[in-house]
Amino acid sequence: MTETKATRVLVVDDEPSILELLSTALVALGGHDVSTASSGQEALKLMGEGRPRFDLVLLDIQMPEMNGVDVCARIRSTAGYRDTPVIMLTAMSQMDYVEKAFLAGATDYVTKPFNFEDLRNRIANAFRASETKRAAAEGGELAPLVGRARSERIKFDAKLDFTEFNRFLDTDRFDNYVRQMASSRAPQTSAFAVKVSNGYYLHRALSSEEFHACMRNVALLLSEVTEKMGSLVSYRGQGIFLCVEYGNRLSDTETIETFLNSEIDTHGEKKTRPKIVVSPHAELKQNDTASACVLMNDAITKVEARDTAAAETVAGDQAPSSEMRKAVAAGPAANDTRSYRTLLSSVLRGF
Repeated sequence: MTETKATRVLVVDDEPSILELLSTALVALGGHDVSTASSGQEALKLMGEGRPRFDLVLLDIQMPEMNGVDVCARIRSTAGYRDTPVIMLTAMSQMDYVEKAFLAGATDYVTKPFNFEDLRNRIANAFRASETKRAAAEGGELAPLVGRARSERIKFDAKLDFTEFNRFLDTDRFDNYVRQMASSRAPQTSAFAVKVSNGYYLHRALSSEEFHACMRNVALLLSEVTEKMGSLVSYRGQGIFLCVEYGNRLSDTETIETFLNSEIDTHGEKKTRPKIVVSPHAELKQNDTASACVLMNDAITKVEARDTAAAETVAGDQAPSSEMRKAVAAGPAANDTRSYRTLLSSVLRGF
C-alpha cells in the first residue's frame, strides 16, 4: 500500500461541512476511497467485525456523546486496527488534548483550519511509517525473541517496542507529538535523555532475549519513576530513551538517575547490569517544527556529554574487565560516536 493507491479512509466528524470538505479534498489529493461517520458510535459500527478494513482514520477530537480520544482508544482495541494510522482533527491546540490523544493511540494530529498540503504530507508519513512497521514484522525483525540464536541477534539500533508501559510511544508517534507540542506553543516544553551507558557491551555480551529483557526492565522502571510528572517516553535504540515534559511538570533528572541505578535488577551478574546516566533538561527554544528536532538533538547531546564525563571520572578507579575489552575491540572504532551520530540522523529523518 502506498499513498497513490485508492486507500480506504474513514473521516469522523460531527460537522457535515467538514465531512464534505475532507471527502472532496482526499479524493483530489490522493484518489482515496472515502467513507464518513458523524459520530464515534457510527464510526465504530463501520469498523465492526466482518466490515471491510479502513487503511486510515481521520478523527475529530471534540464530538458530543463520545469524544475523539475515547473513540481512538476503542479503535486501538478493535481487531485489525492496532497499528492503523489515526490522525486527530481539531480546532483546539491545548496540550492536554494533544497528550490525551497520543496516549490513546493517535498517530498524528492536524489542527483546523486545515492546511491541505500539510494534511497530505501527514497522511503520506503515516502510511510510510505503517508500511515500514509491516515490512519489519514480515521480515522477522519484530518476531518473538525467545529462542533466537546469537547469530540472529537484534540490532543495537533496533527501536524496541515498549509501548506496553504507561506513557511510552513508538518513535513515529513520539516525534509527531513533540512536533505538535512545538507548533501548539506549549509552555516550557523540555526534554531529557536516559542512556544505558554500557548498552553496547550488554548488546554484545547478552543474547537477543536477554538484551531485550534488560532494556525492558529499564523501560519499566523509567515508566514508574516518571509517572508523577507524566513524562512521555520513547526508546530510540542504542540504549537511549527520550522523555518530554511541558509546563510545571519538570522531573528531577538526578533523582531519576539515582533511582534507576539503585532499582536495577541486582540478581544478575554485576558485569551485565545496565549502568544509567540521565541528562539535564534541554529546553524548546522556539515554537516551530525545526525547533522540535533541535530539542531532541540537544537532549541526546547532553546525555552523551554526561556519559563521557562520568566515564572520565571513574576511569582511574577500575580497569575495564576482559569481557568489556573484548566487546569494545570487536566493535567498530569509536563506536559510541558512530552510534550517537546514527541516532541523531534517525531523529533528523523524522522531521
